[in-house]
Amino acid sequence: MKYSLFLVVLYVSYISACSRCSYTSACSTCSSCRVDCPNPLGIQFKRFNCWTPAPIGNCMKCKCNSNLSVECLSCPVKYISPGSPCYMSEIDKSLQYPHCCPKTVCP
Repeated sequence: MKYSLFLVVLYVSYISACSRCSYTSACSTCSSCRVDCPNPLGIQFKRFNCWTPAPIGNCMKCKCNSNLSVECLSCPVKYISPGSPCYMSEIDKSLQYPHCCPKTVCP
């Protein structure tokens, strides 16, 4: 019984500490709380509302929003005029975002 009461007190203390963290400000941190955003890429978010590069092989950056949703952005789309000798290189999945993004190549 004493052990159960200790766990309840510990859990309430954790919730209380997390409620004092500012999750709405840009790039807010909370060292006493975990950022548990569910994501299939396995990104370890340490702060809310901060862009974090995805692991190598996934050419994008993601952030954990304060409502625990994950938002991701991939490489920007660039337009090359028809008839131009320039072209876009391929995505290089061996590099991390943004270095993996296609680049404009003009011979």
